[in-house]
Amino acid sequence: MSRVVTFGQPKVTDADGAKKFRDLPLVRIVNVNDPVPLVPPLEIKYLKKPYAHLGVEVTLLDGPFYSYLEEGNNADGVGLAFWESLKSTDQVKANLLSTLWRLTASISCRKFLGRDGSPYADRMEHFKEPTPK
Repeated sequence: MSRVVTFGQPKVTDADGAKKFRDLPLVRIVNVNDPVPLVPPLEIKYLKKPYAHLGVEVTLLDGPFYSYLEEGNNADGVGLAFWESLKSTDQVKANLLSTLWRLTASISCRKFLGRDGSPYADRMEHFKEPTPK
């Protein structure tokens, strides 16, 4: 297997499981508005071993921009703000439409060649929150 690319993958294991599969060539494509990659949320405090992601993360931002997060880094802190921002089903619908648009736009190779890459810490500079209609 040369590479596995997933879109909107939820967490499926804990940190120990992620270590066992760290040799998989996994790239996770994530829309900055998509709640699925944040499931289950980190703030579920009853979990002794919280869920974790595998592989590297490419987060789609507005326009041609994206951010890249190395494997082993934890972006769940930004996920907490997302869960708190969901105010209505209209907001969820807007997020889903935005996800579909970004996935379609991201198919081009330039997203993966690094020409429009943005450091993960600067990702919100290239993000506009969708507005429900």
